[in-house]
Amino acid sequence: MDPYKYPAIAHADLDVVAPVSLERLERVVELLELPPDARVLDLTCGKGELLIRVCERWGVGGVGLDPSPSFLAAARAEAAARLPPGTVDLRQIEAEELEVEPESFDLVVVMNARPFGDYRETLRRTWPMVRSGGLLLVGERYWREDPEPDYLDALGIGPESNGTHGDNVALALAESFTPLYVVASSQEEIDHYEGMCTRAVERFLRASPGDGHADAFREHVRHWRDAYLRWGRDAVGFGLYLLLK
Repeated sequence: MDPYKYPAIAHADLDVVAPVSLERLERVVELLELPPDARVLDLTCGKGELLIRVCERWGVGGVGLDPSPSFLAAARAEAAARLPPGTVDLRQIEAEELEVEPESFDLVVVMNARPFGDYRETLRRTWPMVRSGGLLLVGERYWREDPEPDYLDALGIGPESNGTHGDNVALALAESFTPLYVVASSQEEIDHYEGMCTRAVERFLRASPGDGHADAFREHVRHWRDAYLRWGRDAVGFGLYLLLK
């Protein structure tokens, strides 16, 4: 199965591949205060919305990575429409494949993905990339409450897969970052994200009943929806962590 087809369908109606509103994202972008010669690296750029907004607001350039051809095509189209040529370098690769000179970037972004395995490893692996006095912006899940065993079974994960909101901050401190701004997505933002993903997949299934992946997609989206509404809505939060090196 194409690993990028389902995410592309699910996020068809979303600019940001994360449970964060554009309004909240814009507020965070305003807090960055990047110098004119800053370089930005988005290790999981998705459709490029956050990277493009940062470049638009602060007049800087950057590099965006994503392995999904659909997401990169959308990012390239948006960048071409909104930014001067050459502002961003968008590459269809995994974060692991990038060779980075130490302290190359004023801002590194990792949004709603774990390219290096988990949150703590994200902190460790991005530290060398960020210049002294630079920033790391992470969008990361957390447990609002202890998850039900049935929810963990439904997702095939263990309770250690996430920490709490406070744990995420504590881990940043333990890895020598200084938290500057920490904010959690609202329940409405998370519900909207989940609902838009479900809606997009169900719409695809209705329009493409003969697609070779239809049965697998139908089973997945309904399994995920039911697990989210029954257990995940109370258990899972999403935080933005703006960290200073």
